[in-house]
Amino acid sequence: MKKLVSTFMILFSVISVVKAENNIQLSIAGNYMFEVDNLYFAEIDRYYYVGDAFIFKAEADYYLEGFNNKFGVGIYASIGAPWYDGFEETSMTEFGPTLKWKFDINEFKIIPSLYIGYRSYEGEAGDGLGLNLSLKAQYPQEGFIPFVDFGFLSQPAGGNDATDITFAPVFIIGGGISIEL
Repeated sequence: MKKLVSTFMILFSVISVVKAENNIQLSIAGNYMFEVDNLYFAEIDRYYYVGDAFIFKAEADYYLEGFNNKFGVGIYASIGAPWYDGFEETSMTEFGPTLKWKFDINEFKIIPSLYIGYRSYEGEAGDGLGLNLSLKAQYPQEGFIPFVDFGFLSQPAGGNDATDITFAPVFIIGGGISIEL
């Protein structure tokens, strides 16, 4: 929890320094992570289940003027409580940088995103590299901007003192709201 609070403090400090007209977008989202059986424990060479869970995510993105406000860099933080075979339910926090690109399609903005983060689990479940992809569809309007979001979470590297723990992409779907500053 301390890492999550620290991330948000850094996030808002950065926003106050780089403030520019409609270049910053803040978002909050709720995502549903589907259950799969691809959690791999290397030491015992066995696959386990990753249970379904709700994951909440906050993001701040700065779109660069040199790219006509189409390419953005940002920071994100997420928290959830997935169920992992062998660890029961554990809390998960993740934070790191993002890369995004906006495309205009009719009245919608399509935003593919890459998230590269540090993922930490409560207790002895360990930590890892979060490598996630997402595709967001926004309907731009004044004030709050609704969106739907779907993509994948993965952990190509990580573990604890006993074993390496990795998992292939897990499908997520959700939605949320954004605001442009």
